[in-house]
Amino acid sequence: MTHNAIHPQDEIKIEMYLEGRNVYTYQGTGFHNIEEAIDACYNASSLTDRSAEDYVFTVTNLTNGISARYRINAGHHEVILPEERP
Repeated sequence: MTHNAIHPQDEIKIEMYLEGRNVYTYQGTGFHNIEEAIDACYNASSLTDRSAEDYVFTVTNLTNGISARYRINAGHHEVILPEERP
């Protein structure tokens, strides 16, 4: 997802992964940027006993089909991860 390019009307799906396993999925609209979407997913999950930095988040814009993986760094900023190669 280039430049946090989501709009409030876009349908966004966020998946949380821990050690390569999907542990939570959240879907919604109204997000202005990737950080808002990831925060909404993390806070809606029952997994907040661990830091958001422990998870990898896949954010998919269902409106246009664009997707990317992110990790939260120590400064609580999202960092895009390279695509996984098979």
